[in-house]
Amino acid sequence: MELKKLEVPTSSITEVKRSPMEVFEQARKEGTGVYIFNREKVAGVMVTKDQYEKLVEELEALKAEKTTISKQQLLEKLQEAVKDSLVKETKIGFENMDNILVGYGFVSRRDVDQSLTEMIQELSETGKIIYRSWKWPNLTLEIVGELDPEAQQIEKIIIKKLYFLGVE
Repeated sequence: MELKKLEVPTSSITEVKRSPMEVFEQARKEGTGVYIFNREKVAGVMVTKDQYEKLVEELEALKAEKTTISKQQLLEKLQEAVKDSLVKETKIGFENMDNILVGYGFVSRRDVDQSLTEMIQELSETGKIIYRSWKWPNLTLEIVGELDPEAQQIEKIIIKKLYFLGVE
């Protein structure tokens, strides 16, 4: 059986005990870690301080990138879920809409006494209702719509468009 030669620098525990600075110099010169063997098994890897710090920085950058991607994916899923729940050109009760959006992390738009008059008034005056998220700073949802002319007590909205503002 033929032994494979490693394509990385190696040293032994004995060499590390005898002259650890030579092993660090080897790592610096080769630009990579030096595998340290103890009785034909890899016991560890020696790197210089600069190499270690660079590895830590790269790891932190990868973690940050992964977190950013995950947050972005969650935000996209939130938008998708809201759009699935509040379908354009459909009628929905203000109370039901408010309950759905609160479930997705938006601040309730009901009055202190739990009435809907401020929401209805905002829709009548501006043509839209604005929700802010408490889970996602800077995220705002604008619901463009109109009062349902067929509703008995003006408690339904016909949703025309949804706009997510402040999305990173």
